Formats: sequence, structure tokens, C-alpha cells
Amino acid sequence: MNIKTLGASLIVGGTAIGAGMLALPIQTAPLGISETVLFMLAMWAIMTFGALLTLEVNLAFKAPNHSFGTMAGKLLGPIGQTLTVFCLLALLYALTGAYTTGGAQMIKVISESLFSFHLSDAIAAILFIIILGGIIVHSTQSVDKINRVLFSIKIFLFIALATTLIPDMHISFWQPVAASIPLSTMFTVILTSFGFNVVVPSVSEYLKKDVRQLRIAFILGSLLPLLVYFIWIAFSRGIIPPFGEQSFTAIANAENSLPMFISLLDQYGSHGWAQGITNIFANLALATSFLGVALSLFDFLNDKCPGNGSSSARGLAIGLCTFVPPLLFALFFPQGFTYALKYAGIFVLILCLLMPAWMALKLRQHPTLKSPYQVAGGALPVWAVLVFSSIALIWAVWEEWHIWGMVMLITLFGSIAWTAKLHPRQSLHAR
Repeated sequence: MNIKTLGASLIVGGTAIGAGMLALPIQTAPLGISETVLFMLAMWAIMTFGALLTLEVNLAFKAPNHSFGTMAGKLLGPIGQTLTVFCLLALLYALTGAYTTGGAQMIKVISESLFSFHLSDAIAAILFIIILGGIIVHSTQSVDKINRVLFSIKIFLFIALATTLIPDMHISFWQPVAASIPLSTMFTVILTSFGFNVVVPSVSEYLKKDVRQLRIAFILGSLLPLLVYFIWIAFSRGIIPPFGEQSFTAIANAENSLPMFISLLDQYGSHGWAQGITNIFANLALATSFLGVALSLFDFLNDKCPGNGSSSARGLAIGLCTFVPPLLFALFFPQGFTYALKYAGIFVLILCLLMPAWMALKLRQHPTLKSPYQVAGGALPVWAVLVFSSIALIWAVWEEWHIWGMVMLITLFGSIAWTAKLHPRQSLHAR
């Protein structure tokens, strides 16, 4: 494995390991540690399989016309393309805006702690976008290099934090707690924590569509968050008692659970600087996730935006389209992103599992489009993913919108099936 493949793996892993990982111990609190491990292993396996299905489909298309929208348009028709584009943009803009809001707070803290200078939210958000957004506009290679540095620091801090907390761990604390956390919420949070599927087109182009290196990058990149999540959950749940006023039970049932979680982690740890490491780690996790998500959004818009201008002018224009909307939304409607992130799991289900499985089945029947790579196992596991994601989507939509959600789903996916005609030889066209 060369250094470029390792860098691509870190982009994959860094996209998944975001600040949201801090919520995983809280969301899995109603489960015992063994049930948590099994649940997360299952989510990792199905999400990695979904990413490999996306890679299979992606390799049948030539860059730069190989985005999610292009793939869905060719294989699922115009309605399938519209749904895919909507879900992708909704998810990527929501995540980019959320990370911009968090990044602005990070810039403010750094400015105040290092320079004793107070920045407004607007200036901090603009600085965050200029610094990290500029890296993305420059090149994927720049993202790779910066991401390697940030990821290395993040892993170092994570090891330091874990080592610090080892003496304070109690295996007897690994117990399920009574918490009012719906199973559907736990499911979507864990599923979203493995949402690295969105970087498939970017990483595919970066590695020049080398099948072997891409498989290594996505499998290794998916194992990194799995390992980090296991260690993080085990340590944090082994330090904070499961029951009592200052416990995981109290955290899981609190409105502001995350600040309380970090505070108790510091309180029960024997070293006072553990909270500082946790905060720095969370900020770096936010930065690496921003790079992966915003890079995917930038590359998607690059595929869709027409024009033959100079590369610098085109890059600037696409950069503005990528970063101005989430910047404005993060500044003026921060609650809008909080609301949008509530439904991130639904977008992830559609983009990372349902659509890849459906597109892979259509691709394998296509008369002219062929991929140099096919995920092992034949059609059976692909159908299993399609059925699983469909049931999970129906469950999530029913819990949120009940009968009207069911009507919407039936109408939408019935329309996609009709436009795709379910007969690729009659309805689909070659590149």
C-alpha cells in the first residue's frame, strides 16, 4: 500500500470520525457493552458493503461525470436522479453548515485562549471557511496532506486520552442503563457515524480508479472509525458510573447530554486536563469531517456546473457555491441545521444503502455500462441490503410522518421504478 492510498484511507476514516462520535456512548447507553459491539459491527459491515457497491457503480463512469446524480440519472431515470441529488445536497449542506457553526466556535476559543482576542460569530465562521475551504478549492491532494496531519494529531490525542483514562476504568460499569432513547434514534446515529459513502467519487478520482487501491482505501478507512468507536465507548462507559445522580443514566436522560458527558468524564478522571484533550480531539474530529464532507460537496457541484472557464475562476465559483449557502445558513439559521441533522439518518439510508444497492442491480443488467469491479457474493447480498434499507427507511419515515410519510414513499419510489421501467435494456442508455 502506497502513501497515497493511506492518505485516501484517512480521508475515508476522517469523514466518518466526526464530532458526533462523542454522542455514541450516550446513544448506546441503553445497551450492554456486548450488545453495543454486535450492533456496531453489523452497522459497520452493511455500511462498508454499501460503500463498495457505490464504488462498483462509480467505476462504470468516467470522471468528472461520475457523481451520485450522474450515476442515478443513468441507472434510475430522472426521478431517481432528482431524489438522489436532493438527498445528497440536503445531507452535505446540512453537515457542512453544522461543521461550520462548530468550527466558528473552535476558532473563537483558539483566538481567546492563545491571543486573548474576542471574535464575533460571523468573523470566526468566515475565517474557518477561508482556511479549510481554501484547502478544498486548491486540490484534493491538499486535503489529503492536511488531513494526514490532522488525523495523526487526532489519533495521538485519542491514544493520550485513552491512556489517561485507563486507571479510572471499571469493567463493572459496562451495564445497560434506563434511558428514554428510541431504538430508531440509536440506529440512525450509529448508521450516520459510518457515513463515509459520500466521498466515493472524490477518492475514486484521486486514486485514478485503481480498483485494488480503492478497495484497500475503503476497507481500511472503514476499520479506522470502527476501532476508534469501540475504544471510545469502552473507556467512557467504563469511567462514568451507570447509575446515580452523576451517571450515564442522568446523561442519557438530560436535555444537554453532551456537555454533561464531557464534564463528568473530566470529573471522574484522575487528571484534570482530560477535558482539554477531549475538547481538542472533538475540534480536530470536526475539522477532518468538514474536509471530507465539504470535499464531496465541492466535487459534486464541480460535476454539475457547466462552463469552460479557467480552472482558477471555475474553482472559485464552485467554491462560492459550496461554502456561501452553509455559511449564511449557519450564521442566520443555526436552529435550521439542528433540525436538518435530526433527519440525517434518513438521507444516509437512501444515499449509502438503498440507492447503491438499486443502482448496482441495474448496472449488472445494463447492456453497455460495465464496471471493472464487482462486489463479491453475487446478487443475494445486494438484494439483502436493498430489503434491509427499505424496511429501515419505512420504519424511520413512519415514526416521523406516519401515514403521510408512507404515501410519500410509495409515490416517490413507485415513480422511480416507473421511469426506470425496471427493464434496463429498454430504458437505459450507454455513456
